[in-house]
Amino acid sequence: MGTKKSRKKKKQPYPPLSLLDKSIYSIGLMISLLVPIVLMFCFFDTTARIAFRDPSVAAYEARWSGLFSLPFLFYVIVSGLAVFGGGLSDKKPIFGNRKIKYGERPWPNDCFPLFHPQKKYVYVSPSKKDRRRTGVKAWCIGFLVVLLMALPSFFGRNCLYQDNSVASYNCFNQKTGTTYTEEDFSQLTIRALWSTHWSRGTGITRTREYRMTIEMADAEEFTFSAIKGFRWQGTDVLTDSINKMAEIKTLFPPENITIKGKDKVGRLIDYYEMNETQAQAFRALFEVAE
Repeated sequence: MGTKKSRKKKKQPYPPLSLLDKSIYSIGLMISLLVPIVLMFCFFDTTARIAFRDPSVAAYEARWSGLFSLPFLFYVIVSGLAVFGGGLSDKKPIFGNRKIKYGERPWPNDCFPLFHPQKKYVYVSPSKKDRRRTGVKAWCIGFLVVLLMALPSFFGRNCLYQDNSVASYNCFNQKTGTTYTEEDFSQLTIRALWSTHWSRGTGITRTREYRMTIEMADAEEFTFSAIKGFRWQGTDVLTDSINKMAEIKTLFPPENITIKGKDKVGRLIDYYEMNETQAQAFRALFEVAE
């Protein structure tokens, strides 16, 4: 008695994509990676605008609640890669190629470009239609969930006020914890940063900034970056940040002040093209009386 050999039906290959379709998928993949980066900057910008709605706020720093936006950004990346990467991998035609006769051998009889008039007549089983509807619904629900998770990321922040008090806000835009005043200040660190790092994940990252860290009597620390954290709308952020840091510095005795990166001061003056007044004040900021 002969043995029966089961043979799997060989899947018919899809025709090669046209240059236009390849370009659309490639651009879609690039956008899928770039859009989250743009959205991330939008999150930071929105947090800053929320903080600076209060005219008494001199500077702010984003809190850990900004991490709530990460699932949303990841969801956007994965969705884009699935749609455009999957379409490119499976060679699903969008506009198609005029030289190819779709729906005829050697190509599958259900293979038609997305905008081909014959596409709407392709038979799709009820079970497959149900799976598609379920998939779309699941994606929409997932998108809504991560979007709602991202909204609180706008509000978490620490604020330095013009009167030198420091307060924190949670992800619901409510003031939380202790509101610190000058009497609570314990240690001050002023730091100049100039560095260039490269990693496979982020590429080249350049840091060109100066910041101050205020440590309170209870060991709580708050860091305010001059370029990223101070008000920039309608103001001279360099002058304002230097003057504010100098004002904070006068509240500490010399032994409670730490200066870091003094050798980077000249580079930052040139990088930000500071005028003579700004440069003089900036150098003085990194000097501590003996």
